Amino acid sequence: MCNIKLKKFGHFDKFAYFCNRILIAYKSMQNLCHLALLPQEQYKKYGERTVFEYKEFGSSVWKKATWKDFHDNARRVSCAMLSLGIQVQENIGVFSQNALQYIYTDFGAFGIRAVSIPFYSTSSEEQLRFIVNDAHIRFMFVGEQEQYDKARRVQSLCPSLERIIVFDEMVSLADHDTTSMHFSDFLRLGDAPSLEGSYQQRLAEHNFDDLANILYTSGTTGNPKGVMLTYGQYNSAFKANNECVPVEEDDRVITFLPITHIFERGWDFLALTKGSTLIVNTDPRDIQNAMRQTNPTSMSAVPRFWEKVYSGVMAKIENSSATQQKMFREALKIGYSLVDTANAYVNERAVGRGIAESGVRRGDVFLSTKLWPSEYTNENAVDETLARLGVDDVDL
Repeated sequence: MCNIKLKKFGHFDKFAYFCNRILIAYKSMQNLCHLALLPQEQYKKYGERTVFEYKEFGSSVWKKATWKDFHDNARRVSCAMLSLGIQVQENIGVFSQNALQYIYTDFGAFGIRAVSIPFYSTSSEEQLRFIVNDAHIRFMFVGEQEQYDKARRVQSLCPSLERIIVFDEMVSLADHDTTSMHFSDFLRLGDAPSLEGSYQQRLAEHNFDDLANILYTSGTTGNPKGVMLTYGQYNSAFKANNECVPVEEDDRVITFLPITHIFERGWDFLALTKGSTLIVNTDPRDIQNAMRQTNPTSMSAVPRFWEKVYSGVMAKIENSSATQQKMFREALKIGYSLVDTANAYVNERAVGRGIAESGVRRGDVFLSTKLWPSEYTNENAVDETLARLGVDDVDL
């Protein structure tokens, strides 16, 4: 974000510096528009810039989608939903793991003032049946074969459930199933020009009092209960988190928790309001490989995850050689010194001149949950650790 180095502050230097700061502030400005408008408003600002990196179902190849793709596909989803007769504040269900189609479906629902109800991809048939009946869901979007099969088995027990839309194009639909379709076929329903007027009318009627989501509890102490979240509540959370979470437009944010989880959902939406790139990781068990392949700068996780990471690392260290344990302790010292440096710059009111003089990018310093960029975590840190130990080469 800020890469200028000023050795002294003459009049011209001061002018150039503050112009640079104003430009940076503008570029990283948060977009606090209604979520229904976010794809089109960010498209106006960023155009063909990448917003999503993702894998197709069953693929090992990472692909990219731009803000234009986001805007166009969210609009197609909205129009396709209108073609199916989805009404204002009607509940639709999303039963899937993290996927690009999941995000398009959510924002497509926002665009026509429908309410998205997310399900965990591992939800049982009993949980599925209860929530579908409780929320009177007519249209269910599902991810892979497992979710489709479960939805089909409960469909006869859910009088309201009319249609199932399947994200994964490789899913085999049941014989004589006339109520299901793949997502690509669903999208084509939204291409009819006659739907544009109805879409624009719904979009224009957006307001912050509408429900955006109903998130159901796990049901461990009884039947699941729906927690209603409005657009206004999201908007207030975005404002509050923007004051303390330094995620910016040049950040690369990777999903780890299910988007169904309110912590991941809120975090991902916050990143989109800042113009960040969102890396959609479908399989949480593959998170380490995904991180190596995509080089994220930020992620979110609940405390339990970090506790497990810490326990796993410490267990490996305890079983390592004396030399490796000493290297680990030296590496920790370097890490702590970097965090101390980050703490000195994290307050925005004091960050400007310090960053300019040091050349440290603000996006590179983020307390506990920020992932250090490769230039700090690879050669530099290893070389410094080996130098302190007086070791030329070590077989790790």
